[in-house]
Amino acid sequence: MGIQEIILQWSLITEPAFFWRLTPDRRMEVPDDLVDPAPVVDLIVEAARRHGLSVRFGLTEDPAWWEKIKNEAGLVEVFLNRLLQDQLSLARTLVERYGEDLVFAGFYIPQEIDDATWIDAQRLNRLTNHLARLTDGLRELSPEVEISVSCFATGRNDPIGFAALMAALASSGNITEVLYQDGLGTERLLPTESAAYLEALATSIPRTGARLRVIVETFAPAEDGLGFVPASMERIAGQLRQAKQFAGDDIVAFSIPDYLHPVAGSRAEVLYNDYLAYLRFLPELMQE
Repeated sequence: MGIQEIILQWSLITEPAFFWRLTPDRRMEVPDDLVDPAPVVDLIVEAARRHGLSVRFGLTEDPAWWEKIKNEAGLVEVFLNRLLQDQLSLARTLVERYGEDLVFAGFYIPQEIDDATWIDAQRLNRLTNHLARLTDGLRELSPEVEISVSCFATGRNDPIGFAALMAALASSGNITEVLYQDGLGTERLLPTESAAYLEALATSIPRTGARLRVIVETFAPAEDGLGFVPASMERIAGQLRQAKQFAGDDIVAFSIPDYLHPVAGSRAEVLYNDYLAYLRFLPELMQE
């Protein structure tokens, strides 16, 4: 399939039903406040080594993110302070386990930046400070580490305004790369609207020294309106063309295990085979 890198959306989630997380009383028992990643992370790393892939490790995911960031700025700051502690605790463990391994490609911050929440200047100030503190902490653990953050648009902020916001965050946080989710799987945006945001980001992000990569959404809303199903290869081919036009070939798929591999079911197997056929004919398409 031509895949070179695995991006783990997160290596630890704060819901006890999924993975164990240190409670405040247990933190006192653990030297240096270490937090262990999910056991499956080791399995993924071992598989990546075997196949010559790199891994970008997602930091702590907190399912309360979307709820908490809607609060007034003071409460947002309290939430971000707690999240920062979890993120750096996990990062410390990840660096100790994998930091010297060739498989280690850096960190991914799983808290996605949208174009609506941070229009509020006071909230944005808290987020800017949080990212700066987080990236400073990550580089204390690993000075040359790459750090990625992702974003998406819903049409609430204009493309130029959103691109300026993301460029400011990338600069203040010394972010290595910004990932733009194209929004065509969720149908938040029309293709022309997504292209307008991408074009604006392609102008602003490189000026900060960060790379821009596009996340191509490989899913579509289910016919019954409940959840998502694999998208058509025809639609994805258009997304790939758009991504390449504005940001080059270093494209991210979201998500292969869920929508673009036989393990996800018969519809995903159809898309998988269509994608392999697309790759075989790609040289001819590029010449047209």
